[in-house]
Amino acid sequence: MYVAIVRMETPAVDHDMAVQISLSSTEKFAAMKDKGLLMKYYLSRDSGGSGGVYIWKSKADAEAWYTPEWSGRLEEAYGAKPSVIFYDSFVQVDNTRDHIFVDGASQSG
Repeated sequence: MYVAIVRMETPAVDHDMAVQISLSSTEKFAAMKDKGLLMKYYLSRDSGGSGGVYIWKSKADAEAWYTPEWSGRLEEAYGAKPSVIFYDSFVQVDNTRDHIFVDGASQSG
């Protein structure tokens, strides 16, 4: 798996507004399953700032999404230039399923 953490310096919004803004794009991200997007977590800070944690099947899937055009769209829509940090995630602990995964393979059962 591959993880991308996106951050933007945006104005503070309350919880309800953050949910409303986030829900406006959930269908788009739900439809990206075939493009390698496994999960997306929407992020917002009370003091301002927003972003997301994206879980991708592969580095290639992530790199195909984070283009200069993508950055420009976000800057135009939110008035803030996004920054992205990428990580290879080779081990995961999933307490919701009581599993540990290494390179996508379950290590516990």
